[in-house]
Amino acid sequence: MRSRIILFFLVLISFVFISDFVNAFAIGADYPDYRVYHGHFEGGITIIDPIRFVDDEINPNDRPILLVHGWGNDADLINTRDKEWGDLQAELKKLENKGYDVWRLQYAPANLSNKKNGGVISKAINDILDKGYNVDKVDIVSHSMGGLAIRTYIENFAIDKNGNPVFYKEDIDKFVMIAPPLYGSYFANIVDGITDINLSSEHPKCDEFIKEYKLNGNSEATRDFQIGSDLTWNLNNNLEESVDYLVIAGNKIAEDTIIGLGGDDYCLSNHFEVNDGVVSAIHAHLLQYNYPLAVINRFHAVASSIRDSSTAGKLTTLFFSNNLSKDSADKIIDKNKEAFYRNLGDTITRKGAMVLEIKNSEIKIKNVSLSSGNSNNLKLEQNKITSRWFFINKSGIITRQRIDFTTLMNFGRYNILINSLMYNQFVDINKLSVNFLKINLDEDDDKFDIKVIGGSDCDDSDNKEFPGQKWYLDNDNDGFSEGTIKENCERLNLHKILQELTSSDLDCNDNISIINPGATEMCNEIDDNCNIEVDEVFVDKGNICFAGIGECRNNGTMICSLNGSDTTCNAIPKEPNLEICDGLDNDCNGIVDNDIANISNGSDVGECQIEIRSCIEGKFKATQEEIIQVAEICDDLKDNDCDSLIDKNDTLNCELSVINLIEPNKSVFNERRIKFNITTSFNVEELLFRDNSKERPRNRSLCRDCSEFGNERIKILSLNDGEHNLSIYAVNGSQISLVNLNMFVDSKDPRISKTEPRVRQFSNGTFYIEFQEENPTNLTIYYGNNIKYKEINISKDCILDRNRYICSSQVDLTEFHNKTIEYWFNLSDIAGNFDENRAIKINIDTISPIINSFNFSIDKRRVQFFFNVTEKNLEEINYMDLNDSRPREIRLCSRLKDEICESSKSFRVGEHHLIINMLDKAGNAVQRGINFTIV
Repeated sequence: MRSRIILFFLVLISFVFISDFVNAFAIGADYPDYRVYHGHFEGGITIIDPIRFVDDEINPNDRPILLVHGWGNDADLINTRDKEWGDLQAELKKLENKGYDVWRLQYAPANLSNKKNGGVISKAINDILDKGYNVDKVDIVSHSMGGLAIRTYIENFAIDKNGNPVFYKEDIDKFVMIAPPLYGSYFANIVDGITDINLSSEHPKCDEFIKEYKLNGNSEATRDFQIGSDLTWNLNNNLEESVDYLVIAGNKIAEDTIIGLGGDDYCLSNHFEVNDGVVSAIHAHLLQYNYPLAVINRFHAVASSIRDSSTAGKLTTLFFSNNLSKDSADKIIDKNKEAFYRNLGDTITRKGAMVLEIKNSEIKIKNVSLSSGNSNNLKLEQNKITSRWFFINKSGIITRQRIDFTTLMNFGRYNILINSLMYNQFVDINKLSVNFLKINLDEDDDKFDIKVIGGSDCDDSDNKEFPGQKWYLDNDNDGFSEGTIKENCERLNLHKILQELTSSDLDCNDNISIINPGATEMCNEIDDNCNIEVDEVFVDKGNICFAGIGECRNNGTMICSLNGSDTTCNAIPKEPNLEICDGLDNDCNGIVDNDIANISNGSDVGECQIEIRSCIEGKFKATQEEIIQVAEICDDLKDNDCDSLIDKNDTLNCELSVINLIEPNKSVFNERRIKFNITTSFNVEELLFRDNSKERPRNRSLCRDCSEFGNERIKILSLNDGEHNLSIYAVNGSQISLVNLNMFVDSKDPRISKTEPRVRQFSNGTFYIEFQEENPTNLTIYYGNNIKYKEINISKDCILDRNRYICSSQVDLTEFHNKTIEYWFNLSDIAGNFDENRAIKINIDTISPIINSFNFSIDKRRVQFFFNVTEKNLEEINYMDLNDSRPREIRLCSRLKDEICESSKSFRVGEHHLIINMLDKAGNAVQRGINFTIV
């Protein structure tokens, strides 16, 4: 016996070696490391010619195949990487001439969660596709638990090393799973010690074997592929059918593999199901989705295992090359011990399995069983970690020998018994299928279970009805109770629970639904809202009121309206009269003295004007004064004496007189002292000057008994800044000649008060200027070391704030990026006055910050931010939370260390929508938005 055990251990030496390797790596490790290998080993014959790894050249037109190992992590054996997949890899090598390329994945430790392994697989696929292939998908072959890891990635349960989800990128085309524990393996339940089998006393050699060869019991990995595990439960709620699947299962146990090995030597073999010593075929197929299953005569692991089988390799090559069919598979398999199934219709077995999840609140579940109508109930076993139930028949277990069991039941409909009581739901067992069923003993989530299985809930469809419920009388069904309480499981007539009421004891009249504390107080002499006051909201009730307007107004009193919703005035208006000019609204239309006709008097010939009198404030008042005739003023183009004759046509009053205005001879001046030079065609009695732009214009005498002013001797008149409308009169008796002149004076220089950016500051091309000037005409910015310029549109780019202009203009400074330049402004006004600021040196940065990467993680209420940013002139990184009642910018970083910014902030519980702002010193900015929820 001892020699047989030694022989078996020698065969298993690769498994043992790798178990030690995994445990060594597992110390302090919580996320797998990985590598992908492409190529082969050479040498190793002599010391001079040691083993060396040769990385084969990549052909971009090839299609990559990735081999993924399972729980044993055999792929880490340094000197046997070319042999670890044995004949299977040799068969795949034959595909190289058909455009395929084989890769191998090593990840360690391999005893961690498959969610973590799924994250590693996503990165490995990405690494391979980044090598330059002209495809965006890989084909995959997995062994054992490797199939669970890949399905975890495909079904979006994978995580990265920070615990963040890793989503499927649709980068897998064909997927071959060899011996995958898709629905779990009782092997894992045994090595994790969560069964009722006492290994130490009943199967001491099995217990010794598990401990001595470190089968990694109670690891994250074995918890994943237990029957009833959380992972297999979640994965089998869905199947991503964009992937093409093939499953290859085994049909050979350890005793049939190792010569001389018996049940006393290796107790983990199972003789009661089609299995490979670890995984049952019924827990490893996808036939219900019409994906094929091949069962071949191979053991799960170690030498000559299903993983390095040439039969598995040939089936895989047919599958990858789209040549796998019933006929092509039958030519490869041994039909006595092996089979190929295209779908459930090909199978002949009449057995299936099941996993049951029971949600309960009140009762303690002691036992669960299934009944098909006879007295032999099938007892279910519970996974002690997840509390899920499954069928396992262990009647074939022989103490101190084999642990033979089966999870299979005859297909058909079974009733469910909980605590030996019949539950009102059944489960269907289908042939060659694993049924995942979830039942809830507390359907209404009221913390009381259904009566039929020992609970005390009187109605499990209504979470308001349960033992000890308090019911409040609401006789008028208005949501308010007067306080009467009864305790009962079922709802009582005209009673409600506290949550259905607005108030439990404040209804002052529980017989009338419109009277309660939540009612609207009406104007009806009744206390509608139960506050011991009547009509209290109608504060104007009984007050003096009025009806009608103007002279029709009449007094009354405020009383309740007919519908009780408001008060109304009972006054009746007086009758209206005709409107007269007396300051009163006689016709009661809301307008005083309306439609009263004007009174007029006088003549409107020439410059004369009639008088108009209108009704104002109850009296007739002049709104247009009368203008009477005056002496004719010659050359003003007006009929001043109102005789219908104008200027020289009025020969009775006018003789021709000419005024010659020599200076001023322009319309705009930049000084207030203006030179005048005037001559007339003959001597006049007086030459007059009048500035009509003044608030109170008056005539000023320039000279008397004269024919010129300032012709021989310079004459200067001083005018204020602004616009002027001047009149020059030549008076000779009753004759008056006139010349009009329009001028504009601006004697003040413009003044530039502020410019930005300031000296040595940064700019991305935005410039600002503030200046004072009443009549600006031109604003120009000069910039660049070769003196470029840009005209600024004052009307579009500037705003006037009282007496100050504020302007902003954008200039393209791309050619000066990372340089120092000078700039200045030149400003001029309507009269040619100007101002210019001194040249200012500034630094130019026209490129926004570049975000290389950005991540964040959540720990309770604290959020850790991580930024990798390229920006040598960073001003700050901040955020604004749009879910805050008063959003404001909060700084995260004001400098970078090796292009990195890390910052941590605390947030309140709830949803958050953040706008991340990254700004440099020149004003360039980039934004990102993120959403998260703090629970």
